[in-house]
Amino acid sequence: HRLVKMANKPVLAAGLGFSGGVMLYVSFVEIFVKSLESFEAAGETSKNAYFFATMCLFFGMLLMRLIALLVHMLDRDHDCHGGVDGPETRESPEIRSNAQADKKSLQRMGLNTAAAIAIHNFPEGLATFVATLADPSVGATLAIAIAIHNVPEGL
Repeated sequence: HRLVKMANKPVLAAGLGFSGGVMLYVSFVEIFVKSLESFEAAGETSKNAYFFATMCLFFGMLLMRLIALLVHMLDRDHDCHGGVDGPETRESPEIRSNAQADKKSLQRMGLNTAAAIAIHNFPEGLATFVATLADPSVGATLAIAIAIHNVPEGL
């Protein structure tokens, strides 16, 4: 009951802002530095390491933007329906037809939600895996940051 009261717009906005800040901090400070160090350890000069790490960062941002556009394009005709649930309307053929359309819409929404969650979580899991391979303390920090980041999303 208390969580429902906490899930109002200002609390949600603050939570999303906080979790976004945590993710940005981890991405820019910890993972970016590890990327630089890894490129340098692979034999790149400092200048090249910085360039490659920066390009990887922006390529990842571009890739996520393209995925977001693709998901939006695939779901552009999605429409939310409201329904009447009174006993006298349940038997109406028009309502039954709408119920079938609503069922199809809910199935599509479920598939889209599952795809969105998978697309959202894959890079996080990959980043956590790679970070843990490089340095378990960074992997643990990233896992905690992702967990904090996922709390407001669940609300």
